[in-house]
Amino acid sequence: MNWINKNFKWLYPGLKVKRWLLLALLGVIIASWGLALILEARWWTFLFFIGTLIEEQYITYSAVNIAGVFFIITGLAVIAFSLKKGAISILNVIIPYNESRLVEIIYQKRQLKRGPKVVVIGGGTGLAVLLRGLKHYTSNITALVTVTDDGGCSGKLRGEFGVIPPGDLRNNLMALADGESLLEDLLDYRFPKGTELADRNLGNLLLVAMTNITGDMNKSIKELSKVLAVRGTVLPATLSNVILKAEMNDGTEVYGETEIVKHPGRIKRMNLVPGDCEPVEDALKAIKEADAIVIGPGSLYTSIIPNLLIKKISHAINRSSSQVYYVCNVMTQPGETDFYTVADHIKAIKDNASQVQIDRVIVNTGQIPRSYSEKYREKGAHPVIFDEKAVKQLRTKIHKADFVNLSDVVRHDSDKLAKVLMKEIIKGIPATERLKILDLFFGERYKDLVG
Repeated sequence: MNWINKNFKWLYPGLKVKRWLLLALLGVIIASWGLALILEARWWTFLFFIGTLIEEQYITYSAVNIAGVFFIITGLAVIAFSLKKGAISILNVIIPYNESRLVEIIYQKRQLKRGPKVVVIGGGTGLAVLLRGLKHYTSNITALVTVTDDGGCSGKLRGEFGVIPPGDLRNNLMALADGESLLEDLLDYRFPKGTELADRNLGNLLLVAMTNITGDMNKSIKELSKVLAVRGTVLPATLSNVILKAEMNDGTEVYGETEIVKHPGRIKRMNLVPGDCEPVEDALKAIKEADAIVIGPGSLYTSIIPNLLIKKISHAINRSSSQVYYVCNVMTQPGETDFYTVADHIKAIKDNASQVQIDRVIVNTGQIPRSYSEKYREKGAHPVIFDEKAVKQLRTKIHKADFVNLSDVVRHDSDKLAKVLMKEIIKGIPATERLKILDLFFGERYKDLVG
């Protein structure tokens, strides 16, 4: 009875569905009539009028067959038209896209779902830059985001509500969002100074509010992902409220991301407190199923290494048969990687997460204009030096290219970086597995990769 009631609702007034159902029914009748003419007109008793005309030789069997074919084609055309209009009428309510873009959007979503499974590990703006490029090639992206931030709006919310810091999570959710710029601007909005909510980010507040309602930050992220139509999955590396601890070369121990960056000494080793924190279970599953694992770009000691310090994550990466890529930063970071080379970055990962073997490093070789270098030098940052020989001695393969995007800051170009990574990832997928994503090669972006 419930099934009948649910389906009867399709006939309610105002749904703009009945008209197309009736038109489809008319198409079925017209096509059936045409089929009857072709199959049964020879038996005059079936259609007496048609039979009489044939008997009197007013029309021929050929004419009847032609008429039958005409009615079948007309009926099928009416059915196809009504089904198309009915589907668009429903989809325009569920997914309010412009009708002219509907086919493009559906095809794009289907195509992206068949893309390679990529796990990206990091945090902050560096990871978001990469995600903005990768989402155009696959929606099978899992971003594992660090949760050790204790500064700014995230730090305040962490202290007040006891939640994991939401800032990096929100930032990477927006990076994977499906192009709704107004909604992104809303979630990125910061309240002006001079108010009680000064410098508070609306997106961060929303995540904290949802966490208080659901009792689970991970569930809150999933709900916000639906609103943003995120192409992929964003996961916190752990749901534990962990603190970052740095051991400096002089033996000093510094606690907290903010204090570590401000400390003038050189970092020797990083740890998490507590050290036995558990990762999100979905993160381990994603690593196990991944076609590729990408580490970085991002702050080496405060965005990348904290994720790898979670033992079960580094163990899962070690057990994975997937290629592990490291995207090295373009510039050094004051207080963290002063005067570091590419090899220094890789060594730091090995020193802190010895089980993680980097198979290939992605290195920028694009030139940085002098004006930019001088501006960064004033802040204590320098271009990362590419010491190719030292990198090869670490048994790490190299892919070098120009990835620089020069705007207000020097960072990776999202599109260039994603294109190079996807080329490498596809090459690394076994030939038998590539067949699963064969249809992707017909997409505009994938034509560039395999061309």
